[in-house]
Amino acid sequence: MLGEFFCVNVKATNQEVLEFISLGKELGAINNNVEEKTLSVLLDIVVEGISSNILYYSDEGEQIDLIKAWQQFVNLIIL
Repeated sequence: MLGEFFCVNVKATNQEVLEFISLGKELGAINNNVEEKTLSVLLDIVVEGISSNILYYSDEGEQIDLIKAWQQFVNLIIL
């Protein structure tokens, strides 16, 4: 599952993110009018926000719940 891949490989480089976005455009999953760098910045903002939120509540849940939360978040982004 892609969500699990990204949970394990969260520290993707900027170039890898741009390549992933380009692939999404080629496959028709991302509108060709959207600039890669703009989308990369927006994704970074969203990921940082979710990451901060998950870490904020990390002391209230078990580790497996946090991993599941990340997987669900990544799967939503990929959809």
